[in-house]
This record gives sequence, C-alpha cells and structure tokens, in this order.
Amino acid sequence: MSYRFIDNLTENDYSSFAIDHPLYNIYQSVKWAVIKKEWHHRFVGVKEDDKLVLASLLLYRDLPLGYTLFYLPKGPLADFENVELISFFFLKLKAFAKTKKAIEIKIDPNILLSSVPYQDITEHQPVRQSKVIDNLVKLGFKYHGFNKDMYETAQPRYSAVFYYYDDWLANYKNKATKTIAKALKKGVEIEEIKIDKIDLFAEIMSYTEKRKNISLRNKEYYQRIMEAYQDDAFMVLTKIDLKKQLAINEDDLSNFQAIIDKHEIAEYKLKKIRDQVASLQKDIAFKKKCIQEDGDIIYISCLLAVKVGNTDEMLYAGMNEKYRKYLAPYVSYIEGIKWGYQKGCTRCDFGGIQGTLDDGLTEFKGYFEPNIEEYIGEFDLTVNKPIEFIFQKSIPVYKGIRRFLRGKKK
Repeated sequence: MSYRFIDNLTENDYSSFAIDHPLYNIYQSVKWAVIKKEWHHRFVGVKEDDKLVLASLLLYRDLPLGYTLFYLPKGPLADFENVELISFFFLKLKAFAKTKKAIEIKIDPNILLSSVPYQDITEHQPVRQSKVIDNLVKLGFKYHGFNKDMYETAQPRYSAVFYYYDDWLANYKNKATKTIAKALKKGVEIEEIKIDKIDLFAEIMSYTEKRKNISLRNKEYYQRIMEAYQDDAFMVLTKIDLKKQLAINEDDLSNFQAIIDKHEIAEYKLKKIRDQVASLQKDIAFKKKCIQEDGDIIYISCLLAVKVGNTDEMLYAGMNEKYRKYLAPYVSYIEGIKWGYQKGCTRCDFGGIQGTLDDGLTEFKGYFEPNIEEYIGEFDLTVNKPIEFIFQKSIPVYKGIRRFLRGKKK
C-alpha cells in the first residue's frame, strides 16, 4: 500500500471522483469553487497506487501579513473510518498549508449524525458518540462541539430536508398546503424568472437581510449561481396584482352592502356579514395605500434553488415583510420543492435551521414535514499556533472572516 498526496488535482480528475462519492455535496462541487471567487481554490487528494481514494475542494483566503486560512467546506470526501488514510491526508495537508502560510485548517465534514421526521423530533435522543470525532481529535483537531446556533460555525449543523416519495404531491396534505391554498386565494401569483430579472430577486433578498440583521449576497453573486448551474438552477418570485385584487375586494364589498341594505336575512347572519365588510374595508384601505407607495404589482417573496447530484438545494429565500399577510413564501417554497422532483431529485434540502428548533424559521420549514438532520459539525487544525493566537486576540478581521463564512453581521 502506497499513499501519495496530490496538491493540484485536475478539475476533471477531481470531478470524476467526487460526483460518485457518498459524501458529495454542493460545497464540494466544482461549480461551488467557481462561485466562491473571493477565495482561492484548488483540488487536493490522495492516491493509492495511482487510484484516487480521497479528494477535496480546498478554499483558502488571504489574511493580513501574507497569512491564509484553509477551509474544506463539507469536506473532505473520504472514508473517515480509514484512520490510516485520513491521518496521512491531514499530515500532508498540514505540511502543504505551511507552504501557503495558513494559520489553521477548518473542516466541517458531511457526516450525518441523525435524520428524524419533524413530527418525531421531540422524542429523539441526540447522537453524542462518534468515532469520527474521536479520530479527528486524536489527529490534533479542535472540535467545536454539538453547538445549536446556526451562526456559530461556517455551515449550520442542523438542516431541514424533505425526501420525495411515490405520488408525494397527490398525498401531500399538511399545514403548508392549507396555508398555500389561503395564499393563492388572496391573489398570490407565481413567476419563474431568469437572469434578466435578477434585480427583482436581489431586491427581495435585501428585505430579508434588513429584517434578520444578516448579510447575505448581492446581485452579482446570485447571477454567478445562475450562470454556473444554468438549466439546473431555479429562480422563482411570487407577486400580487394589487389593482386587480382591489377591484375584486370592492366588488365583494358592494355585494355585501347590497345584502345588508335589503334587510332580508336574520340578524345573526347580518353580524357575520358586517364583520366581513369591516375586514374588506381594512383590506381595501391597505391596498390603496400600498398602490400609492409601491405601485400596482408587488413582488413579495423569492427563492433560488439548484440541483446538485440527487439533491434540490434551496440556497436562498426572501420576503418583503410589509406583505407578510399574503403568505407568499409558502407558495415559493412549494414551487421549489416541485421543481426538484421534476428534475429527478430524491431529496430537497431546505437549508440550515437553529438546533434549538424553537425559532420562526424552523417552524416555517416544519410546515412542509421535512426530516431534521444533524451533522457532525466543525473542526479546526492549528497550523501556526503563535500566529493563530495573535489573530484571535488582536486582529478583528479574523472574526470578520468567521462572520463572512456564515453571513452574520456585527
């Protein structure tokens, strides 16, 4: 047995190995390397007798004073139970990192600890023993633990994932479908868009950034994703024609008023109609005000998804909070789920959630009956201990890079 470390795998060699690996994921794809152009990248791996047996996308970012930070996003693609193999790889990677003046190597392997239906999650006993953790710690990695805050690490440890099944849409009856029906009744419409309307998508995402005090991405970044994935990318908006819905409301109000004026129905029925009239009048006033402020047609929510392997990855979703009552995000989400199924995916990843499972985002995604998946988490391997200590203690940009990895503002 003879291992050989490769620090410059060709894109073709890497891709041929990666796409068939059981741990393959969007963050270890060739296209992700192109999208993350703010980082340098290369493909590294290990060959055993000229056969590739381990590989990873390596991202590295410049730090002050010529130093760098190494990051293997959701990698490497390896048999983590093969201690000899991973020991060899990280020994050689650390040596290579020193040549690039890296202060540390960060990894968050795509190792799943558990996958539990949302409705059963309260009865679930978390997995807290792992040979992978033990092995990596023995190799010198610092483990960040079973943290639950999705913003503490480069990638969230918890994710909501829907698994498609035969005739799923015909049998898909839950809170989400009821809410979607309400949204459509309120006049929410669906519009799939391409790059030429990406400004609209970026504008809606900016509302989400302000509401959550997070920094997501800009128009150029979303465009990069669309260009990279092309037919395997899906961008959808929801909108409402306020002028059209206003006319419907005014017609309904006129009809109700006519019924009241005739005095031909029982008083207890009139009370219900008067309540409906009051509600309509409130909606009409709201729509008139919004038409003056925002125009006749309003875009409310958005979603960007891509197909990677067998997974529909819902990467970004946003909403204009002003129009929350129209429930539009439920409509854009179901469109994203359906798109993945049509593309032949077997799973749809809704993205990260808080491990506490008690926040609004988790509740929203829970409406769609996903599995709650917990991943192993994040590890750091120190390459240059004195310099790493200096960065951690005295240079704010180090923490800024951690925020950049997760999109969290100060």
